[in-house]
Amino acid sequence: MSFQILNQPYDVNTTPGSTATFAYLVADPSGVLTYQWLTDNHRIARLSGFQPLPGAEIDGTWPIVGANAASYTTPILLAGDVFDVGDNGSIFLCRVTDTITTSQQVDGQSLKTGVTGIQYYTSRCAYLQVH
Repeated sequence: MSFQILNQPYDVNTTPGSTATFAYLVADPSGVLTYQWLTDNHRIARLSGFQPLPGAEIDGTWPIVGANAASYTTPILLAGDVFDVGDNGSIFLCRVTDTITTSQQVDGQSLKTGVTGIQYYTSRCAYLQVH
């Protein structure tokens, strides 16, 4: 149960007022792939509709609501450090889930009978520099 990683997200250097795009490309999944982009940036997580709560983070990051594709483009970026109100120094990563289900032929129709395996893969952290 695995897939081939074609491209990890790369660090991005950009200017205030622009956006940044990160991508995590894979091929040959064993099952169905789902993507979830995460960030340590409270502003971006909140803009997506997520309400960061203490203890809700995943490895120090929060899910970006709606960021469920192989690539993610940020909203317009702000100057300043992530610990202030800006976006400089933010971390982005993607968690991919490969879910394999079994099926069985019943009366000539294929029916899903259960999940046989779930594997999680987390991309490398990509860093965002906004200057």
